[in-house]
Amino acid sequence: MLLKGIRDGSFRDMYADWKWIMRYAKPYKGRIALYTLLGLLCSATGLASSVASKYVIDIITFWRKCRGKPGTI
Repeated sequence: MLLKGIRDGSFRDMYADWKWIMRYAKPYKGRIALYTLLGLLCSATGLASSVASKYVIDIITFWRKCRGKPGTI
């Protein structure tokens, strides 16, 4: 498959397209980096809030389960 792509020139075409895209995007490097970082930050925040809510739910269900039993927290 790799050799086929080399023989028929599709890798050369992809490289030429990639160079064109990079040349076009050059003035927008800062914005591209900013939006990439914002996307990563949003993903990390969503993941962290999911884990935090799981811990809160675990704490609440443990508290309800142990409520009223002597010797528990």
